[in-house]
Amino acid sequence: MKIMKNKKERMTIGELSSRAGVTRRTIHFYIQEGLLPEPERPHKNIAYYDEEFIEMIAAIKKAQKERFLPLVVIRKILEQNNFDYSALTDAPEELKDDRGERSEKQSELESVTANGYPEEVFRELASRKWITPGSRGKKRVYGHGEAEIVKLISRLNQNGVPLKSAVKFFEHLEGVVKNLVEEEIEHLLAWTLGNKLGNLNELWQLEKKSILTFSQRVWEKQWEKSIARRIKMLDNMYLATADEGFGIPAEELKPQLDAFEANIPNHPSKVQGFIDLATGYSIIGDLERSRYFHRKALKLDPHDPEVQIRALWYRRFSKRPGDLIRLKKEAHETVQKHPGYALAHAFLAIWHIIDIKNIEDHQEVLSNINRSLEELSLADRLEPINNHNWVLVNYIQGRVYTELLGLSRYLDQGIRAFEKILRRKTDLDWYYKGRMPFFPRWLWPNLYFFLGSSYLRVGRLKEAHEVLEKARHYKMIPTFYKRIDDLVKSEQTNINHNS
Repeated sequence: MKIMKNKKERMTIGELSSRAGVTRRTIHFYIQEGLLPEPERPHKNIAYYDEEFIEMIAAIKKAQKERFLPLVVIRKILEQNNFDYSALTDAPEELKDDRGERSEKQSELESVTANGYPEEVFRELASRKWITPGSRGKKRVYGHGEAEIVKLISRLNQNGVPLKSAVKFFEHLEGVVKNLVEEEIEHLLAWTLGNKLGNLNELWQLEKKSILTFSQRVWEKQWEKSIARRIKMLDNMYLATADEGFGIPAEELKPQLDAFEANIPNHPSKVQGFIDLATGYSIIGDLERSRYFHRKALKLDPHDPEVQIRALWYRRFSKRPGDLIRLKKEAHETVQKHPGYALAHAFLAIWHIIDIKNIEDHQEVLSNINRSLEELSLADRLEPINNHNWVLVNYIQGRVYTELLGLSRYLDQGIRAFEKILRRKTDLDWYYKGRMPFFPRWLWPNLYFFLGSSYLRVGRLKEAHEVLEKARHYKMIPTFYKRIDDLVKSEQTNINHNS
């Protein structure tokens, strides 16, 4: 993507953040991920943005809010349309066609659509009496609603969804609707018996129409709400790759998290149980649910330093810039009150590094790096309170030293921190099996990825390929695999260049 060079109405990142209504961190992340072009940089630590950035950010946010598009999809649309941001607000051609005029003639044509679909779909649906075909000459004819069911299940089947899975969904839906109808009739009978309600047939017809209308409205609102929540989870996972690690698809961990939550009453420490559950939801990107369980832990023990520092850490994802300053101040105060708590120092260290993205003054950048190194040094000298804290302290050290600082002299130190965790993989798996069985599914792929990336940077190519290949075996969000491919391609380009 080309660097912007338009010098009209140039803004600093602070001015752009205020006018566009997003945080500086979001702007940096959009640029890092190719969603926005690079700004003009007259000097190393100075960047200017023109007014087009406001429009581009607005288009991205609108696509998220109104079309429920995750950032990964938004980037693909931009790449396919030569970064024409109007493509984010235009409906795809296939949607435009589907939303065109629906004349009676068009509806009639759709109602007889039955050819070209798998015969087994017709047999399966007809056997369950979900469709009742009529005839027109030698052709089977279906009502409009029935034709849509055939189309949907056939389309799912053609795209790899087993017919049994699609049918099972409609079986479940059929059961839900039957129960609702039974409940509806119970209420209607209770209202009509013993009451003079006039024309009962008219009442029943009105009931039918109103229930259908009401159900449609509830469905539309819940669909929008549910999709928006999942998109937010995807974006949280996507954004989290900048400082913690890559997320796991929600469907991979949700059953384990549900089971874990159901067992909280039997947990030896409810506070620890809520903290661990919050961790689980954070690694699938559901930060709202994560904060919910942190609040429950705080309510039980507001003085526990682990509860305090973790609650502050996750609250920072959804706060305005002014609130972030206050939250970081609270984090400092928590560390000062509990100077012997290693994990608090480690969290504060990575917080200092993350803040660098929003700092333009080079002296303040150096000051933040020094503060981060000081906190990491303190964390290294202290004894973590349990194995999980030990893992997190070393993981944060590895992340800061190898990736976030970007200083080659600390690379070896960061690699050693990662390797230290990896050497204990067997006993840590046993430990987490009894405490947080879902956590290793996040820890190991992220550790393999960042360690592999670091190996590549120091020329340990064989080891890099080994750990990156191990990382591929875990089920993660799509961005994870793309980053691995990018690393391998970049390394191959360097080899070709050098040869």
